[in-house]
Amino acid sequence: MRHLYYIFIFLLVINTSLYGQIGINTEQISNNLILHIDPKANNDTSGSLTSGITDDDIVVSKDGKVGIGTITPQAKFHLESLTTGSILRIDDGAQQVNRILYSDNTGKGLWKDYTPIAILGQFSTVNTSIPHTTSSIFVNTGITLDLPPGRWLVLVTIIFDVVSTGTTERAWFKSTFADSSTLGTLSSTSDIEDYSTSTTEKRYFSGLAWAGGVGNLVANLTIKNDSNTTKQYNLLLGKLDYAGSIPLTINIGMSNNFSNITAFRIK
Repeated sequence: MRHLYYIFIFLLVINTSLYGQIGINTEQISNNLILHIDPKANNDTSGSLTSGITDDDIVVSKDGKVGIGTITPQAKFHLESLTTGSILRIDDGAQQVNRILYSDNTGKGLWKDYTPIAILGQFSTVNTSIPHTTSSIFVNTGITLDLPPGRWLVLVTIIFDVVSTGTTERAWFKSTFADSSTLGTLSSTSDIEDYSTSTTEKRYFSGLAWAGGVGNLVANLTIKNDSNTTKQYNLLLGKLDYAGSIPLTINIGMSNNFSNITAFRIK
């Protein structure tokens, strides 16, 4: 009897080691899988398995990945479909038209109405003076915008003082944003979308300053922070194209009731 017991244990071990893969409704199981279910039972018994045949299959790979519609999952949970349209449905009672799936800080998903994230720019406590002779360089205005990773629509409205004893003097100016990697050279950040090294004007937005009053800078642009951390962007202004004979100075940087920079996350 004892010999039969040992023979049974031996056969069980051998059977487990030889048949470590499980196939349901299929005779073909790829080497990378431990479980392969073919609901339609339409897999070929030999030859390679194509996506047109395995689009209904469910698999578990040896490295713990689950695939539905694919027998070569590339993530912990991989869905694949041959047809266009939604392949994932989550009914938790909170689903509604135009809601989006949010994640909390533990990774749990939930349906919620979309709420735009808005970030305001920070103004300086003092003005920066930019004379009309600033024709070839930018000046740091002291105005900053701190943006976490993502794609942002940035709306700029700034009212500033124009100081001159003349009345007809005017200056066309350019403005842009710099980040920590370009602030030292007072040049544009490449995070501004549509940025192109061969078309530098795409980095800039511009305005007009008239003597004896106030000027305004109004612009909208998109900034894409591809890093994994919050980046600070500094507003630069300069490259003045001046017309007149009496000196003119732009004073910009301090906050007032009419100026704001607002960034909305759009992706």
